[in-house]
Amino acid sequence: MDSYKSLIHKIEPSQTLWVYLLTMIMATGCVSEPVAWEQMKQMNNPSYIDHVGASETPESIESTRKKQKQDEENKKVALANQIYQQKLAEEEYNKKIKSGKYPFIAVLTCTLGVSTQPPQFCFYPNDFGFATTFELQNGSFYKMYQYIDLDQAGYGNYILMIPLENSFKITTQNSNNYALLNLKIKDSSTGKIIFEKSAGYYGIISVKN
Repeated sequence: MDSYKSLIHKIEPSQTLWVYLLTMIMATGCVSEPVAWEQMKQMNNPSYIDHVGASETPESIESTRKKQKQDEENKKVALANQIYQQKLAEEEYNKKIKSGKYPFIAVLTCTLGVSTQPPQFCFYPNDFGFATTFELQNGSFYKMYQYIDLDQAGYGNYILMIPLENSFKITTQNSNNYALLNLKIKDSSTGKIIFEKSAGYYGIISVKN
């Protein structure tokens, strides 16, 4: 009769995970040594290996290949649409800045160490389930944004830029205990920073003109 160790040496490398799992389960007492031994013998049986591989028929392989190809096409279409939408947003943003109606620009970012995260990262519900908001009064327009619709406040993905009228007020709070919420107000014609502040965990930023 094959010994326990000799069976382990005969097992294919791809099956070593199963050997490990069986050994660990056996150690807990959930599976006895004879049962685990029979499982290893079965894995070393060529007919068993053929049976396992039989599920990958030419039809299933072709179906998987087609699905992968379709997934790749869908990703290309989604990326093209994203680029198109970004281009439209940039054009709309530039029109607003050139109109002269928006003398200021709010720049909102969320940074984790040296990396810049999507702004929503600083508004998500934290470990205690509390989310924060971005409150904007822009001329006669008012809205309180949550993380689910924050991208509608302005333009950009990782750096949210919001054209501001001469009269504005922004109040916002950081919900992330690791990241920093950063807000800058720039002169839209010169790019000069006229206000800048960062907030840590539950820190509040408020500015008005």
